[in-house]
Amino acid sequence: MGPLPRRAARVLFTLAGLALFLVALDVVKTSARALDPIFGGLAVRGKAGALGFGWILACVLLSGSPAAAVALGFLAGGVLTSPETLAMITGSRIGASFVVLALGVLYDLRGRRHGSVYVGAATLLTTATIYLPASALALGLLRGRLLDGLRIEGIPGISSLLEATIHPLVAAADAALPDGILLVLGVVCLLGSFRLLDRALPDVSKAQGRLAGIADRVWRPSVVFAVGMVVTALTLSVSLSISLLVPLTARGYVRRENLVPYILGANITTFLDTLVASLLVGHPAAFPVVTSLVLCVTAITLFVLAFLYRPYASWIDRVAHAWTATRRRQAILAVGLFAVPLALVLL
Repeated sequence: MGPLPRRAARVLFTLAGLALFLVALDVVKTSARALDPIFGGLAVRGKAGALGFGWILACVLLSGSPAAAVALGFLAGGVLTSPETLAMITGSRIGASFVVLALGVLYDLRGRRHGSVYVGAATLLTTATIYLPASALALGLLRGRLLDGLRIEGIPGISSLLEATIHPLVAAADAALPDGILLVLGVVCLLGSFRLLDRALPDVSKAQGRLAGIADRVWRPSVVFAVGMVVTALTLSVSLSISLLVPLTARGYVRRENLVPYILGANITTFLDTLVASLLVGHPAAFPVVTSLVLCVTAITLFVLAFLYRPYASWIDRVAHAWTATRRRQAILAVGLFAVPLALVLL
């Protein structure tokens, strides 16, 4: 395919992905009431339950971004409060580590190389140790109403367009389909929209050798941190951008000491699509919820890079090695990624 057809295809994929994304958000918001009986039956109330639910949903969907978008839809649908939405988004980011862990397991099972599961363990540890305290700080910002000035109920021009085009279609589907089926349809549409947007974005995997070379030659944490931010901004998926590290690390292109700053950078720009969703979902509290978490994750990450990087990275390395030293420990880690959030939901 030549340059012009390729560009035209990317434009079409972008437009189709954005359109489907808007439809999916509206469908999830409209059908969110279907979860009220489920949430009530499982006692999924409070921040711990929402954290566990977002974590499990990201594991099931094999991506954190759709799970975070679903959380915003639940907020707009009245199923979750702002603190619970914050917790569910945090859980979705931790659960996204499962994708990297699963890829590492599959890569190791090929038999020629070992240690790829380490990347998943390092991702899980880095994400959890940054996001959990950041979530607590963000909750403080929300309770102190420090970001109330950012309350935005949709973007005027887009809101009018949605009212004229998408809302009637969703209303018709809502009248024709049970809430549960409509909710599943909304989640499927979300996954499809991210798939279309992935097709529209540059193929970062083709440049992974060059990116790996940069990270290997210029080993400074600040540079690798920036590389992680850029790659994740291009892919709009922290699962994808960090998953690139599995084969690169296994083949020796990326040194293990470069993993932590890369993951730290990726965990900031992964919020780009969630920020966009918060502006489009049509609930005034959505944008402050996401912004508070972005600000706190960024602040804690920069503090760690500036003052605690060496002991922090050394601790991540030791614990990740201990968790993945044997097949038995790797299996326990994989089971724990489901058992811990399930306990949060049920207890």
